[in-house]
Amino acid sequence: MKYSGCPFCAKSNLKYIYPEISDPGNVYAFNYVYCSNCDIAYLNPFPEESDLIAHYGRYVEEAEIQDVSEFQIDGARRRIIDYLRLSKKSDRILDIGCGKGETVYCLSRDGYAIDGIDPYFVPRYDNAGLNERIHTKRIDEAGFPDNHFTVAMMWSTLEHMSDPMALLREVSRITAPGGRLVISVPNFRTFQHRLLKKQWPGFGPPEHLVAYTSRALEKLLFKQGFKLEKRFSDPIYDQWMLKNSLYRYFQETVKKGPKNKQASKDFNKIERLFAGLFSFAFVRTEALMGRSSTSNMVFVKL
Repeated sequence: MKYSGCPFCAKSNLKYIYPEISDPGNVYAFNYVYCSNCDIAYLNPFPEESDLIAHYGRYVEEAEIQDVSEFQIDGARRRIIDYLRLSKKSDRILDIGCGKGETVYCLSRDGYAIDGIDPYFVPRYDNAGLNERIHTKRIDEAGFPDNHFTVAMMWSTLEHMSDPMALLREVSRITAPGGRLVISVPNFRTFQHRLLKKQWPGFGPPEHLVAYTSRALEKLLFKQGFKLEKRFSDPIYDQWMLKNSLYRYFQETVKKGPKNKQASKDFNKIERLFAGLFSFAFVRTEALMGRSSTSNMVFVKL
């Protein structure tokens, strides 16, 4: 699908960034377009749904061999969940874009009422309870009642959605007043992106269809009846993103080839240089200035 105007605001004050499309039939070759009115970037054209289904299909076999007993929740995700102070008696939780179901498994194992939904993932675990909790369908096909869930979560999900506004409207409908919505997405208004441009891993066609900023998310969610409650940083993941960015930059720009063995060897020297105190200081400076590479935000339904 190709857009002549922004899919969010329909305005045409757009500009292409990193225009590299070389094969319109290749799902991995797309341009990102920036809308200054919405402060977002998105793929234009969007991949076809059939191409996305084929792309995500390769993850199913990987998921089938997962040992669910090894699933765990850590990092910023655990800190956000602890902040929510979930109730085993009263909270009804939905993990949207749950993927392999790590969060669904861990919270259900601990006694919480949680369901997961992901249109691209078919659970085939040796765990009937987990399989039944994960719904393989679009959220608008699930038939959830109005105001049903007290907590909705989207961990690295919204950037994958081809119609994010429709998704947010549905999330607003099924979330009870006073309920919380957790969103974690890459934030392209970051120093890492400015420094390393297209090598920043927040851009990742064909999976990442839209790149958001924290400001854009606040505006979009406010229109759907949600108010920002709290932000969280994720320095460990942001450090990983920095190293990933540098690696991609070194492969694609310095050594001119993603499979260049010398690039990998030379990167080890750079990795040692940027590891430790430098990367620690870099990502925390980003966080203090509101420019982290990930936006982790808790909203409350008004």
